[in-house]
Amino acid sequence: KGRGRRGHDDRPSLDFSKSRVVVREKTVDPLAEQLANEWAPTITYADRRVVLGWLDFRQYNWDVYSSFSRSGLRYSRPPTRVDDSVEFERLNSHPSLAYEDASARLIMVWADQRAREVDTNIFYVASTDGGTTWSTPTRLDSADLGLDPDVAVPSNQWQPEIAAGGGRVCVAWQDGRLGNNDVFAVVSTDGGATFSPDERVDDSQGGSSEQFGPTTATGTGRRYGAW
Repeated sequence: KGRGRRGHDDRPSLDFSKSRVVVREKTVDPLAEQLANEWAPTITYADRRVVLGWLDFRQYNWDVYSSFSRSGLRYSRPPTRVDDSVEFERLNSHPSLAYEDASARLIMVWADQRAREVDTNIFYVASTDGGTTWSTPTRLDSADLGLDPDVAVPSNQWQPEIAAGGGRVCVAWQDGRLGNNDVFAVVSTDGGATFSPDERVDDSQGGSSEQFGPTTATGTGRRYGAW
């Protein structure tokens, strides 16, 4: 947690407090005792709360957890698991958080790989109480809907990034459904209550090309993406 003022050049000059452990205690599966890492944190500010999300290996699976703090120093115990699969093996990745101020909705997205499936998909959850409770995870992408799993080539949807504000939400991610990495996205104009069908946003056409690591932002009535 940092505090400070702007200097003569109008740049902020911050003094940070001593770093603190967020997860101070947890129940760990015996198989994960030497590997019970927390990984890939994401952070946002939501209505006077600092909210964190991260990957956690405590159950010998990479699950998605969250916690919140009113001071930015001490976080609620125990943290809340937000993904919902109970099948082994779960290899979730790339959580990303945003707060939509107009609807007071906190939203987290991640790349979800469950039950040893051969591909990843994009899921999201929402909270209307500052991260105390979360909705049931819902899938955002439609990459393999309608495909025959016995003959279709699997593809990954991963590295999602979310931005929100002014009643609008945008989620962009890296998508391999067309045979190479492209950038796909969904948008919401009702504060994250519903999302548009996913669509490709890069223009590399059908040739061999790779688009990596998208990021997104909202503002002035528009949604922006970069990759």
